[in-house]
This record gives sequence, structure tokens and C-alpha cells, in this order.
Amino acid sequence: MEDTLLVQIIVAAIAFLGLCLSICNLILRYIDQKPQIKVTNTTLIIGQPGIGIISPLHITITAKNIGIIPVHLSSCGIILPNKKILQFIGPDKYTLKSLPTTLLPGQSIDISREFISLAKDLREEGYSRTIKIKAYFRDQIDNIFKSKSFKFEIERWK
Repeated sequence: MEDTLLVQIIVAAIAFLGLCLSICNLILRYIDQKPQIKVTNTTLIIGQPGIGIISPLHITITAKNIGIIPVHLSSCGIILPNKKILQFIGPDKYTLKSLPTTLLPGQSIDISREFISLAKDLREEGYSRTIKIKAYFRDQIDNIFKSKSFKFEIERWK
């Protein structure tokens, strides 16, 4: 009788372990199927050897697909402190890249905007001095991928 009880406990423990592993597998599959885009921002000066600087200072936002499924990006821009969105429209005039586009796993896209132009748009929105903003990319099913917030000095770029 004790052997039968021990066997039942072992079978129940194995079944429970199988259930836990199945749930973990289901969660990991869900995470893998979710679009994963890392958004970063950098400052960029476009130059050419022998010629020098050929563009004004830019803010460049980058989206990199760090997931395992293709992601269809539809727009990008800046999120303002009041949560309003300042969308970058049209192709980047230096890289000629534009949205919408599809990023395969491991691919990235850079979109830039001149600091002077961005500062002008921010002044038109009523901002001055230094503000904290975030870069974003949006996909075609309305997921928004954001960068960490960063400071932008509006008055410096007149």
C-alpha cells in the first residue's frame, strides 16, 4: 500500500513538472513572437574626408529589430513632455531612408533630423530652454517602441 502511494506521488509530481514546463514554453513562445525593437538616439555630423562637414548637426534615431520576426515600421519621431507626438515626415534627406519599411531580424534603420529644424518645431509647440524628450518608432499594428528620455536644449539651436 505504501508503494502504491509513493508511485502516485511520483506520478503527480512528474505531471506537475510537465505542466510547469509547458507553461514556461508557452510564455517563451509568446515572447519570441512579440515584435522587439530597440530605439536609440545619437548626435550625428555628416562629413566626407577631404571635404569636411557637409551637414548641420543632426539627431538620429535608430530602430533595430532585436527579435526573431520581421517588424513593419510605419512612423517615427519625438514624444514631447506633454505626451504629444512630433512625427518625422518624408525621407531623410541625407540617407534617403523613409517609412514605412520592414525590418528583418538583425536589421536597423536610421532616421535623422537637423537640430535647428527640431528646435524650431519645439518652439512652435510652446517649449523653450531644456526639455526631456523620447524618440519613438511605431509599427503597423500600433505598437510604440520608445528610447530612453534625453535632454534637448532648444535655445542652443536658433
